[in-house]
Parts: sequence; structure tokens; C-alpha cells
Amino acid sequence: MQPPATRPIDEDLMDVPAYKRGFFRDRDQAQNWRYLNQGIDRMRNTGANERLAIREIVAAEGGGVPDASDPEAKGPAIAGITAKTLESLKVPGVEPGTLPADLKPWQWGDVYRAYFHREFQKADGYKTLEQIKHPGVSAFVADTSFRTGQPGFALVQQAINTVRKEQGLPTIAEDKIFGSETLDAVNQVSSTRAGRRAFGQELKRLRDIAYPDDDWRTAHFLELS
Repeated sequence: MQPPATRPIDEDLMDVPAYKRGFFRDRDQAQNWRYLNQGIDRMRNTGANERLAIREIVAAEGGGVPDASDPEAKGPAIAGITAKTLESLKVPGVEPGTLPADLKPWQWGDVYRAYFHREFQKADGYKTLEQIKHPGVSAFVADTSFRTGQPGFALVQQAINTVRKEQGLPTIAEDKIFGSETLDAVNQVSSTRAGRRAFGQELKRLRDIAYPDDDWRTAHFLELS
């Protein structure tokens, strides 16, 4: 497979979220970012919310800079993709036993889609991201799922319930399953700017308790919402 066509590096750096642009520049990640975007372009039926979520999460995860923070892993995580996650997914074009370091940057989007399709299967798979009406809220929910795994949906549901209680509405089940009830509820609480802010602030608070070193990340996703 031939690498995608190239474009000027400086233009690619302007595509990176501002808070990560210096990191990507200093670690020569512009080309990887370019290939990520072109890989997303090749994916079928990619909606604006899915594109935003993938780009934002890959940026937060540091692109192609290896993360070897888990000494028990088979190899470093790349773009936030661990060997364990990759083993658990069926990704088109990725052979069993492939390690994250073996992936090409234009394959990262395919891995993310496979992950979202599995995690949101009780709603509408990866298409659920398009059904969350506000793009920034969709990205924040997607990042919470990717960063924390299935327990992340419990955090999303807890944040929803905090806002619903303030609105005098009944709570939803905190069952770690993102189905139609959670989808409808997240759209309800985020239907106004004030509701989105309240939901985002509560989700940030809950995530910062679970991952106190990620406050810079949750602050960015809060601003998107």
C-alpha cells in the first residue's frame, strides 16, 4: 500500500488543536497528522462528529509518539491505541497479532471506528456519534469512553443525572451502557448552552477525580462542549 499524497507540513500543523500544536511540532508529528486526516478521508460514511472525535482524541493522545507507560503491555501505545485494545477489535485491513507500532497512521481512524462501533453497539454503533446533536459534546463523550473504557459511560450517566436532578427530571440508569436512554438523555441535557456547560463541567469534575493528571485534557474537551 502506497502512502497517501503529501501536502505542506506547515499546513498540517495548523490542523492540530492549538493546545497540542507545539507538542506535535517538537516531536515531528505533522506528517503522522497528515496521514491520519487522509486516512479518515478514505473511510466511508464518516460524519463530522466522528471526524472531530477521532482528531481530538488522537491529538490528546500525542499522535504517533510512543507511550510505554504500562510496563506489562506487549509494546508501547500509539495514538492511544494499546496492544490489548487492538487485539480485542476486528479492524478491516489489520491482521491479528498486529501491534500498535506496526499500524500506519492512516489506519488509526479505522481502529477508532471499530472501537466506537463496539462500545456504542447498544445505540447505533459508531453512528451514535452523529446522533449526539452537539459536536463538542459528542467528542467529549467519545473521549471519555476511549480514555476510561466502559466505566466512562458511568461517568457520562452520572454527569447527566446531576444536571437532570437540577432540572427536576428523573434520573437514568447508571449501568455503564450507552443505549437509547443515555443518548436521549445526553441530547436533552445538552440542548441549551447552559445545559451543555453544566454537563461538561460535571463530566470534567468526575474525570478529574479518576484521572487527576488529565485536567488539561478535560479542560480542552469542556471548551469544545
